[in-house]
This record gives sequence, C-alpha cells and structure tokens, in this order.
Amino acid sequence: MITAENLVRHELIGLRARVTDSTNSDVIGVEGVILDETKSTFRLRTGDRSITVPKAHSTWEFFIGETAVSMHGDMIQKRPHERLVI
Repeated sequence: MITAENLVRHELIGLRARVTDSTNSDVIGVEGVILDETKSTFRLRTGDRSITVPKAHSTWEFFIGETAVSMHGDMIQKRPHERLVI
C-alpha cells in the first residue's frame, strides 16, 4: 500500500500530482494525473491534453487519496525501477 513514508519507492504512474514551486515559472501550478515517467520527467494528463514536465528544480505535491505529500523533484530524479532500492 502506498503511504507518505514509502512514496519515493512506489510506482507514481496513476497518481495525481501538482507542481507547487519551480525555477521554471511556466510549470508552477500544473496539475494532472501522471501518465508516464522517465528518469528526468513526468508526463501529466491535464484536462484534454498531456504535458511533459521536468522533475528537477521543482517541488511536487503528490496526492494519496485526500493526503498531499510534498517532495522535491531532485529526490525522485531516477528511473522508476532505480527508486525501488533507495
């Protein structure tokens, strides 16, 4: 089961996420469901389109049910299978 404590080691695809802070002001406030993930980016479905957003240099908020968990993108800038061994 996914929790705030094990989020970094969990599959993030399918979670709702929002960029709360970033060095790129264009992505602050972008919110959607994570469709795909690479080492450096998330692809989010935001309404009727998808957008690719870099993980690094941004603070992300992930929603587990009604609980929001904040995490800096540098902590998760790995391939999904590499995060499992953190």
